[in-house]
Amino acid sequence: MYGDDKLNNHGILRYGLTLDYCETFSSLKYLDIELPLTLIRNFHIFIKPFVDNNLFNYNYINRLQEKYNINTVGDVQKALNHKQRQIKDLSKVPNRNIILMPAALVKLALDQFSDAPILLMVHNHYDKTALKGKKLPGNLVKYSFGRDLVRVKIPRTDIVNLQNQLKQILLSVKTHDVFGTLEFKQWFEVLLIRMVKNVYFLDRLIRRSNIGVILDHFEITVPGNILSLLALKYNLPFIYAPQLLITDQSFIPTKASLYCAWGKNYEQWMVKRGIDPAKIKITGNLRFEYAKNKIAISKKEFINLMNIPSDHFIITFTTQQFEESVNMEIMDWIVKLSYNIPDIPITFVIRPHPSDHTDYTPFLNISKIKLAPSQLDLFDTLKNSDFVMTVSSGTAIEAAILRKGIIVLQPSIPYHYDYNNDFHSHLVKAKAGLNVYKDKDLAKYLTKIVTDEDFRNSAINQGQQFLNNTLELNYSPPVIIRQLIKNYLNQKDGSSD
Repeated sequence: MYGDDKLNNHGILRYGLTLDYCETFSSLKYLDIELPLTLIRNFHIFIKPFVDNNLFNYNYINRLQEKYNINTVGDVQKALNHKQRQIKDLSKVPNRNIILMPAALVKLALDQFSDAPILLMVHNHYDKTALKGKKLPGNLVKYSFGRDLVRVKIPRTDIVNLQNQLKQILLSVKTHDVFGTLEFKQWFEVLLIRMVKNVYFLDRLIRRSNIGVILDHFEITVPGNILSLLALKYNLPFIYAPQLLITDQSFIPTKASLYCAWGKNYEQWMVKRGIDPAKIKITGNLRFEYAKNKIAISKKEFINLMNIPSDHFIITFTTQQFEESVNMEIMDWIVKLSYNIPDIPITFVIRPHPSDHTDYTPFLNISKIKLAPSQLDLFDTLKNSDFVMTVSSGTAIEAAILRKGIIVLQPSIPYHYDYNNDFHSHLVKAKAGLNVYKDKDLAKYLTKIVTDEDFRNSAINQGQQFLNNTLELNYSPPVIIRQLIKNYLNQKDGSSD
């Protein structure tokens, strides 16, 4: 659902080089953790210029593909799934019952774990934002990743040994197109030491803090990637519960013990990527579950704030962080419709993505176009819309939860390093709503939405079918995830919940 299974030129280059990298530098270990595995996302960012410049270097691409026999994303997951050696089994140790989770999931901790000891790791701005205004009970403890990491001191001999190993390996691959460059050498020397500190810090945390279960919503970057490896090292459960729509670049390789899928579509997508179905549990999505319980401002307050006529249909366009040309093409469609069908009672509300830096203010001289204030919660905008337009954003799912119709925009999208495997057509494949490829499509559909109640209801019902396939709706995600965690903890002493 969230991208093609078959590898394109980009995928073969990205993952062929990744396999080269992991094989070449696999002997670089610290505390038995393969350091290259902790740097895969960093490596992908580093090789971006090389991959982009060789997209049509068919000889090179074919050599990589034949060398590693990779044709699908599932092949890549299988090839990269190095088995981390178990050094010690901590899963049966009595009193090892602390749940480690990112502070971004604090709502789950407060909602479902009134007495269980929980360590909330504060690592990024999502964690800090989630904690704002929260009063934590005694069983929840904040732990600052960055603050304590700077205090880590690694023995000088360990650093020197790793640097010497790296030097020897680099000498053996000095003719490699990527590894033989000075830029790669400098890149690896800096990040190698940083990852050693991260591994040391998190390994010590696991051993000393009686961690029994690890829950995370990211695994491709620190600390999730290291924690998943340490979980294998110590035979501890690592539960992966993604909260955002993820693509292969933010998922492969993965090493979790258990995967929380949002619904049937997500489960099938994971299976096609080589995940054992026995390790997948359909749980729904925590973020959507908590969002739907918010209280929105009233329709009257909303239209007064936005200066929208009370008889207008509200069509919200949730933008994404595309190149400006993509969002401008969509705005061109909206402008044409505003001028060509002046009597249609519609107002377009533009809701920019936080990372979208396109300037939409020049369009505000058109009465049918409004810009949602940044201080207005997204939920308020979606709740008071009639239809939501987007290319591939998760806001389509949120709109369906609120029983809004979905319009799937499909403008021309240039090649993008991280989103090039058909990800942006996933809503089309899932039949989420009305598909728009040009301005005439938008004009046709919006006219029917306004004038034909049966058509409007049919489009909304289509979105509901998409929602049923995308998201588990019959059970509470927080309750399911709490049960999964308790089951793991109860296995330790043979009890049952």
